[in-house]
Amino acid sequence: MSADVIHRLPSISCLYVEDDPDVRKQVHLFLKDYIGTVYLAEDGAEGLASFKENNPDLIITDIRMPELTGIEMIKQIKATKKSQRIIVTSAYDDSEYLIPLIESGVDRFVMKPLSVHALLEQILQVSNMILSERDEEEKNRTASERLRSQIEWLMYKDNRIRFSDISSEVNAIYNLKRSLNEAAGFGAMISIVNMIRSFAKETEGKYLVKKDLMDLLFENNGYCARLVEGLDRIESILKGKVVRETIAIRDLIQKLVEHTSSLTAFLEKKGRSLHISLPETTRKVEVDSSQIILALEEMIINAAKYGEGHDIDVYGTIGSGYLSIHVRNTSPKEERLRFPSHAERLVLEPFFRLRPTIEGYSEVEKLPIGLGLSIVNYIAQKHGGFFSISNAQDHLKQPPVDCVVARLQIPAV
Repeated sequence: MSADVIHRLPSISCLYVEDDPDVRKQVHLFLKDYIGTVYLAEDGAEGLASFKENNPDLIITDIRMPELTGIEMIKQIKATKKSQRIIVTSAYDDSEYLIPLIESGVDRFVMKPLSVHALLEQILQVSNMILSERDEEEKNRTASERLRSQIEWLMYKDNRIRFSDISSEVNAIYNLKRSLNEAAGFGAMISIVNMIRSFAKETEGKYLVKKDLMDLLFENNGYCARLVEGLDRIESILKGKVVRETIAIRDLIQKLVEHTSSLTAFLEKKGRSLHISLPETTRKVEVDSSQIILALEEMIINAAKYGEGHDIDVYGTIGSGYLSIHVRNTSPKEERLRFPSHAERLVLEPFFRLRPTIEGYSEVEKLPIGLGLSIVNYIAQKHGGFFSISNAQDHLKQPPVDCVVARLQIPAV
């Protein structure tokens, strides 16, 4: 247990409350060698204020202090956050202090004068409880995200379009347009055909159908055709072989520029900019260039869909024998853009979506219905590489701003 917990201590935050300046300094030097974030307080009043401001994972505190005693501070903290983990350090071991502390829910005691080995042992034990609780919360949140995504997908696939009142043809067409924007596809096709059946007028062996309805049918038929084409493309990737060629990295990126010309124009219509930088290198890669370009196009489209209002930068770096191609959302308005860290692996699962389906991209999307990043990850693995997506900071802006970066890494030769 100890080795694993020590490895994860940098993720723990700790508040150390001690009125003796010499002890506080020595213990602080010891704590910061192990724990990621350490806050200091000189007495119970400062400790309580720091707790309210920083919400630390662990509190280590003395008992007898001016302004507010450790016991009173602990009572107020426990009244606010009953689950707060606390270690008490004290030279007083009589029941006058220990019994109230035990009753208040203190986790561990370390007697003064402090032994760093004894203190570390108690920190490890309490930190193990903190990390176990954190892991359980993460597991529950991940399970909840996965379940929500699967339910959303089933609802989407099963056609969410519903009409509570079809007494007015105008209102029905308006509602259908709105629903079509949210859930175009085969479910919408069924709804459109049902609407046509309801409103069509039969005369002399023919049906008279409003043009608005037929326009919607034709529009959705194009979407369904592209959906089938995308599924055929995915099947071809999964069943086919990787046909490798040795190609200069600059030539590969140049191919990407050429293949994304229509995508660039599409994004410009939406007020977005796509910037692709050619890396300064003579290195090469052995890849199926058509698959790699398809993966990069999907990364760009994904960045465009889930970073509305943000421009997109594509650039490459070489390191540790790998070509890393980065697709980064950047904000022209200095807005924060964050990606939920717990979903970094979930987004690689088929049909998982962080947000509801975003329509309007079907004309450029080549890997549909929530399978895009799963196929990108598959292509990366087939090439002996990796795919990831995470939060980062854009240091080209001052001050640096949050951004999201997707990375495709493949071996360089």
